[in-house]
Amino acid sequence: MTHQAWGGPASARNVGLALAASPLVLLLTDDAVPAPDLLEQHVGAHAQLNEACAVLGSFRFSEDARQAPFTRLLDETDLFQNFSALQDGERYGWPFFWTSNLSAPTDVFVSVGGFDEVTFDGPICEGLDLGLRLEEQGVQVVHRADCVAHHDHVVTATSFFDRAFELGRYQLRLGAKVGAPDAFFEEGMVTADGLRPDLVDVLEQQREASELTLDQLEQLDAQPAGTEFTPEQTAELAAAVSAAAQYPRLCGLYFEHTGVDFRVVSHESAPEGTSVSIIAVSCDALANTQRCIESLRRGADELDAPLVGLPVGVGSDEGREKRVVDVDDAHGVMRHEIIAEDLHVASHHHEFNAVFGKRCENLLLLLRLCLFRDGQMDIRNAHVLADVTVIRMV
Repeated sequence: MTHQAWGGPASARNVGLALAASPLVLLLTDDAVPAPDLLEQHVGAHAQLNEACAVLGSFRFSEDARQAPFTRLLDETDLFQNFSALQDGERYGWPFFWTSNLSAPTDVFVSVGGFDEVTFDGPICEGLDLGLRLEEQGVQVVHRADCVAHHDHVVTATSFFDRAFELGRYQLRLGAKVGAPDAFFEEGMVTADGLRPDLVDVLEQQREASELTLDQLEQLDAQPAGTEFTPEQTAELAAAVSAAAQYPRLCGLYFEHTGVDFRVVSHESAPEGTSVSIIAVSCDALANTQRCIESLRRGADELDAPLVGLPVGVGSDEGREKRVVDVDDAHGVMRHEIIAEDLHVASHHHEFNAVFGKRCENLLLLLRLCLFRDGQMDIRNAHVLADVTVIRMV
């Protein structure tokens, strides 16, 4: 038994491949329950082949797992890995390189360098990447239904939607690796300049319906074990899940590109009587800061609470001839025009204008900002307006 620090399935499998001394390697997941004759069947399947191929066995959910209604739905549809649609003895391409119950000659894995554990550091898409590289070497996937292992894992609706989020992330990585970032997404979703410009609007439009569907699916999972569906119910549920899962998948795409998880953004109105502070960290990003300010001003009227926050600049090397002016601050505009003072993007490091609530976690954010800089902090010219501390210089 070899132990190593967590690095994802790709890393672990590469360690196993490096230690393998046999001519064949069988890949299983940690929730696979092999049939007693699984190894014998895989060896026999390869003996019947005239060329190097990957043999994909069956991997249907176990009867215990199928007692959960949502897991049963996955097992009977194409929402997950659609083993029920595969034909015994047929050959398939790289999209079916599913490493849940798959064997291949050891030297085939080694010939393409094994799994890409750098790009695919999570448990998704690493097999598809390897399958794509193997297909370029002429290696196909042959399905053998008599190579049986069972998927002994209850997949809840919540975990399925979380997987969709990760799928969006790693599909973008896989597409980028093969030179086609948009390969797994709707046309125009990924552009040469980045993401579709109105992707945030698309996410906002899909959010409520997706979350409502997820709530309903969680109620489905609360039904008695062994609940079965009619074919009509199965088709209707599958269509609803497929549509609703696009939202977390696109959130994963958005997160991979921006580092922002749209799912955890607050969409609730501020409590009555409170104000809203918006903090935008800016360093050597004048153009983006300007666009940020313009966007904040356009959206300020839609807020249900007063907007008192200002963008934050935590240092800039850009020239003072490029300035961002708070056009709502008449005194500041006059001061800027007279002495050409940069009001938002600091001309000296560790200067910023900001608004922090006195009784919230923003103080922690302030400390974190300082830790990311040089650790020095000196608050000056601060004054209090009602329950808000306005910090003019840090």
